Amino acid sequence: MLGNERETYTCIDLLKFFFACCVMLIHTGISRKITCGFYLQQMVFRLAVPFFFVCSGYFFAITKYTKKDLTKRLKKLWIPYVFLGIFYILLQFYMDQMPLTFIFDQMFRLSLLSVATSVVWFIGSLIFSMILITHIQSNKKAIIFSIFISLLLYLVGLSFTTYSFLPQNFFFTELSSYLSTTFYHNRNPLFSGYLFFSLGYVIGKFYRDYKINKWGGSFGA
Repeated sequence: MLGNERETYTCIDLLKFFFACCVMLIHTGISRKITCGFYLQQMVFRLAVPFFFVCSGYFFAITKYTKKDLTKRLKKLWIPYVFLGIFYILLQFYMDQMPLTFIFDQMFRLSLLSVATSVVWFIGSLIFSMILITHIQSNKKAIIFSIFISLLLYLVGLSFTTYSFLPQNFFFTELSSYLSTTFYHNRNPLFSGYLFFSLGYVIGKFYRDYKINKWGGSFGA
């Protein structure tokens, strides 16, 4: 979308609907009640969040944001992030009968855009990614370097979450224990969000001329 021009991306819209349903299925636990549901969730449903990050990065790249527009965009994200973040913290504090220190710990994590115990982590990751990519968008090498670093961090995040069951030596066991205690999960900008957002940004900024057409049927230069 450039200027007043508005493009429709039918294939992407269909995928958005599909992956939105995947997110719903993950959180409702329906997949655990069907045959091969675990594998379906891990191999298909889990692609939903990366997909939405890539889309966000892509459309952020092809949209011409002025400084004023970007400020408005970030403000629209900050407001729900803060209010929903505080709401979920208080809700979990009440429902799970957590100690008072839980509120202070989660408020601190909220301020660092790293609350992994509620759904607002996605918004926090978007805020972080948009701010970072804006500061380095004029330097292609810096963008590529940031993707390389985020890929390494993504692998680190997997090491103490999804693949924590793999055999590890003493060093990695201690490191995994420290990371899981400190971050709880890899759902934050460092270990997940920025990598996929930046990949979408690179596609939109540098390779848009080679994008798949609106229906996703063929490539065009």
